[in-house]
Amino acid sequence: MNAIDSYVADQGDRMLDELKALLRIPSVSTSPEHADECRRAGDWVADHLRSLGCEKIEKLGSETHPVIHAETRPRTSRRSATATSTRAAAPTTRGSSSRS
Repeated sequence: MNAIDSYVADQGDRMLDELKALLRIPSVSTSPEHADECRRAGDWVADHLRSLGCEKIEKLGSETHPVIHAETRPRTSRRSATATSTRAAAPTTRGSSSRS
């Protein structure tokens, strides 16, 4: 089992519960009666991204149709972030590219 499979196996229930919490917000943006709920859904996403470690959160869009933009710095780890002999792509940050 690789690291991603292990993480999903360990955290899958929590991630599903978080998704369900967001989906419970009736934020159908074409319905004017849900304008407050659209804002609440945008706030939920922004708060959740902040809890995940995103350092820069911007609420874009209109008052009733939020668009959330989040940025974070790449994490450092013990693993190398460079390309390996299998030609795997190295992680990149927004606005940069990695070519081997």
